[in-house]
Amino acid sequence: MKRYKVKVSTGYSGCDKEGEFDMPDNATEQEVHEAALDTLFELIDWGYDDGEVIEDEGEIDELG
Repeated sequence: MKRYKVKVSTGYSGCDKEGEFDMPDNATEQEVHEAALDTLFELIDWGYDDGEVIEDEGEIDELG
C-alpha cells in the first residue's frame, strides 16, 4: 500500500488545502491519477452553471 498526498493552491493566502489517499502498490498511473482527482475535488467547492445556448454569429475577427 502506498500513501499519496494531494495539494491544491488557489494563489490566495490561507486557501491552500492538502489531502491524502492510499492505493495498492500495483495501482496503475491512471488509477493513481483518478484517485488524486477524486481527493482533490473533495477538498474544494466547485461547480458550473448550465450553459446558455448562443447562436452562431459567423466568424469572429481578432478584435472581437
